[in-house]
Amino acid sequence: MHIVQFIPHFLVSHEGTSVFVKGLSKAIVNLGHKVTIITYKVGTNLSKQNFQIINFRLRRCHPFAIPHDFRSAILNNTMNMDIIILHRIFNTWNLPVAFFAKKAGIPYVVVPHDPYNPVVFGTKYLIKHIYFRLFERSLLRGAASIHLLLPEHGRYIKRFGVQTPFFVAPNGFDPEEVPSQIKLHSVSKPLGIPKIMRILFLGRIDAYHKGLDLLLISFARFTKECNVRATLSLVGKDWGDVKKLRKLSLNLSIENQVLFCGPLSKNSYEIISQYDILVLPSRFDGFGLSVLEAMVCGKPILVSTAAGIARYVDQIQCGITVDPNPESIFQGLCKLWENRRSWVMIGQRGREFAFQNLTWDRIAPKIVANYNKILTERRNG
Repeated sequence: MHIVQFIPHFLVSHEGTSVFVKGLSKAIVNLGHKVTIITYKVGTNLSKQNFQIINFRLRRCHPFAIPHDFRSAILNNTMNMDIIILHRIFNTWNLPVAFFAKKAGIPYVVVPHDPYNPVVFGTKYLIKHIYFRLFERSLLRGAASIHLLLPEHGRYIKRFGVQTPFFVAPNGFDPEEVPSQIKLHSVSKPLGIPKIMRILFLGRIDAYHKGLDLLLISFARFTKECNVRATLSLVGKDWGDVKKLRKLSLNLSIENQVLFCGPLSKNSYEIISQYDILVLPSRFDGFGLSVLEAMVCGKPILVSTAAGIARYVDQIQCGITVDPNPESIFQGLCKLWENRRSWVMIGQRGREFAFQNLTWDRIAPKIVANYNKILTERRNG
């Protein structure tokens, strides 16, 4: 089977969708299938991989453009594509790919990653609703299937009148990407009771999506009311909100405790291992890559119930789940501090679960089985 993954920007460096596509593609090739990743912009930090990457040049910046070579490759199926996988919610470049795939009789699967949760429409509400009703809904309805990261995400697409069948498979990680000192050794036990709480947020600095305004408000209250020595490091690319968040931290008088560290400068696992707690207070999130990586590192977690991975954190008790509001996040920070004697035990539970259940070599066979089901039904239908 030849599987084509379409992702407009394949950058990999802790960009969630790129990391997902890379890990899944590698695992699928290991199962004996061919994978080609088609992109319009590829990162420079990709070492030799077992899958093929084709970087088509997008000559026009029109949001619905498609390179002529890519269009011809689809219509004539010169690459012998069996199935095309389209990634990301509200991705305008998916539309022409889906259109020409339908004309060529090649089935496509949509992986939105983020759920169509009403909170997603909280910013640019009118534009997103118009776009969804004019374009996104048709894209989903025309798909052979939709790959969701959680079963709960299915109710959102049904709410919009989309009856396309879907299957569920979570995000995963590649153990080969984990540094040996983290992968091979159990979580180290600190000497004595922790006297300081080093908190990390790792992801794009997007205040609304990631709930970083809520986090700063909660963190300020936590350090003052609980009289805790704590630092909060925000590591990630600025999506236009760093200036606003700096101002908020200044107004909350926590500017000396909040560190804006800029984009990821080294392996994410190495960064996470330097902290005590990882937080992800998102207003919405399809899964939560940084939380999975923190589990791998054996670190306790504070995660919003709006993130898909929260169900696993709850299930195995490897951290605290909170609602995306200042009061709940504050209470979660307090609970983690009160339970600091148990940080090692809490983190170890997450680590064991991740290595036993969330590696790509365990997840990929289920995804491939769904691809095969689609192709079999088309041949028989």
